[in-house]
Amino acid sequence: MTKDNHDEFKDADKIVAIAYVSSTSDAPAPSFSATAEKHRDDFLFGITTDPEAIAAAGVTAPAIVLYRKFDEPKLDFPNHVPSATVQEIETFIQENAIALVDEVDTDNYQAYANSGLPLAYLFVEPTDESKADHVAYLRPLAKEYKGKINFVTIDASRFGDHAKALNVLEAKWPAFVIQDLKQQLKYPLDQTEDVSKDTVSAWVRKFAKGDIQPKLKSQPIPDVQDEPTFTLVGTQFDEYVYDDEKDVFVEFYAPWCGHCKRLKPTWDTLGEKYAEVKDRILMLVNFYLKNIDLMLTCFNSAKMDATENDLPPSVPFRVSGFPTIKFKPAGSREFIDYDGDRSLESLIEFVEKHAQNPLDPSKPFKSSKATSSKVSAAEATEAPIHEEL
Repeated sequence: MTKDNHDEFKDADKIVAIAYVSSTSDAPAPSFSATAEKHRDDFLFGITTDPEAIAAAGVTAPAIVLYRKFDEPKLDFPNHVPSATVQEIETFIQENAIALVDEVDTDNYQAYANSGLPLAYLFVEPTDESKADHVAYLRPLAKEYKGKINFVTIDASRFGDHAKALNVLEAKWPAFVIQDLKQQLKYPLDQTEDVSKDTVSAWVRKFAKGDIQPKLKSQPIPDVQDEPTFTLVGTQFDEYVYDDEKDVFVEFYAPWCGHCKRLKPTWDTLGEKYAEVKDRILMLVNFYLKNIDLMLTCFNSAKMDATENDLPPSVPFRVSGFPTIKFKPAGSREFIDYDGDRSLESLIEFVEKHAQNPLDPSKPFKSSKATSSKVSAAEATEAPIHEEL
């Protein structure tokens, strides 16, 4: 790059990073070049040793400058430039590649998703005359929490369904919600409150301090369980999956997934095999979660509509592929991945290898929940064992 094309190059894209160096072999040129190679599909990179281009940029070599078409248009790399590492350079670019407050849509959503930061949405209709006022109070918050939370506005008329997915239940605008993208948890501001500078600021501060709980979507608990598979809803997840006394086998599936459909008869047969020991190994099948059917197989079957039920924050993983099968041994909070083939024989072998409870119904198993805590020790020895679902 020379002085003649410097201005044209720095304005060629929304985000442009340029390194001004005396030599392409001296630091930080090698680190900058490695960063450019790593992110060449994400941002535009340039490097120059031309003294006139360096002078035109108003910098002293070595320097790294980020040019943007929003907010502050020129940002200097803040650390000691000669010692800049690839990680430091890419962090500098990624943290500043997103506007303090921008409108999110299908074109730029991926940039927010890639950041991994919580995303604070203001759902507002484009015709709302107060939109500019809302953006005005979001900017100081976005600056205060830069690098911790991203802030966006979103067209409520176009993306009302996305608001529902974030557990904003009423089509009442404006609405404000924070989404933890890593954990897929949602924190909507109570819609009985007005969306204002004071309510939004207070909500953001509570979220940042960890003082609020996510809002979990859940269907009502079924009145009757009269099917071979146990119907599980979100509010019951911790109770059934984290029952320390039971082994739990879990399959996450999508209703459109062909592999999952082919597995279903085998999965049902597996549940039937252990039906006599469902007090000790629980098969929860068809736990449906965010376009995912989560089959919690713990030797009882359960089904859960994931468009209507969320995984609680106690779950240490999120599902991205189907089918995903995990086993939680009794007395543990750890989940073991099942990576074997999907034959009945292999599934049985895996269960019997990892189960902590006896799977032979003729072998004794006594649940501590079988007797009331009010029963005396002597009476408890004579009390019958009650089956737990």
